[in-house]
Amino acid sequence: MRPYYEADGVTIYHGDARDVLPRLAQQPRVAITDPVWPNSVFPGVADPARLFAEAAAQLTVERLVVHLGCSSDPRFLLGVPQQLPFVRVCWLRYARPSYRGRILVGSDVAYVFGSIPPSRPGCHVLSGETVARNNKTKLQHTGRGTGSSDDVDYSAMPHPCPRRYEHVAWLVGIYGEGSIIDPFMGTGTTLEAAKRAGFPCVGIDSEEANCELAAERLQQRVLDLAI
Repeated sequence: MRPYYEADGVTIYHGDARDVLPRLAQQPRVAITDPVWPNSVFPGVADPARLFAEAAAQLTVERLVVHLGCSSDPRFLLGVPQQLPFVRVCWLRYARPSYRGRILVGSDVAYVFGSIPPSRPGCHVLSGETVARNNKTKLQHTGRGTGSSDDVDYSAMPHPCPRRYEHVAWLVGIYGEGSIIDPFMGTGTTLEAAKRAGFPCVGIDSEEANCELAAERLQQRVLDLAI
């Protein structure tokens, strides 16, 4: 199976995660992913819950972190394999909330399953909350300048559901270990966070346009400005 992109510890596969995952010689230890949500804006996915369950069944990871919106139906998580016990919920807050209809959207949520990360300096206590303060770290804006997402034209965006890099980087820093895989990679936010944290990582996406965006993003060199 030939990767779409491979460099600097990052590997990207273009294809359906349900087909790609069983063909990997060895899967990374941790999966951190933002799957197609039940109330998503992906019209081509008729049954997101079934897609997630079938892909999750192919995972052999020790830990699974599922990143969802605060208005996503948590029954979606019935697709998590039974061998991965529940660990905790994490609140991924926005510095500036928006709203969708009458629902105030002030955070994303992440659900952690599987093994508990080992205690280490800076991570003795498993925190469950962070705030993204710099919306410019998203690959593209959603146009929510008015505070509402009701009139957003998702079809005009490179990707309809960009995740905040600060949120994903926090999840990688707390719950990442060894190596990381994202079977619903999108434009590669998880991969960028993993690369910056020094974790080898694998991403899978069924849309070639997403794979190309992620590859371009990950080709950019990261300057170490630490003194």
